[in-house]
Amino acid sequence: MLADARVTDRCEIRTGDFFESIPPADLYQCKSVIFNWPTTRTWTT
Repeated sequence: MLADARVTDRCEIRTGDFFESIPPADLYQCKSVIFNWPTTRTWTT
């Protein structure tokens, strides 16, 4: 996907837990973040 868009020199896909830490970035894209979470975790976001 990134190679097709020719942005591999300035983009990377990373996984993690944003309740633990978030690395510095210019842009974040979060996909399917609150899917199938208990209500208490959903409200935290």
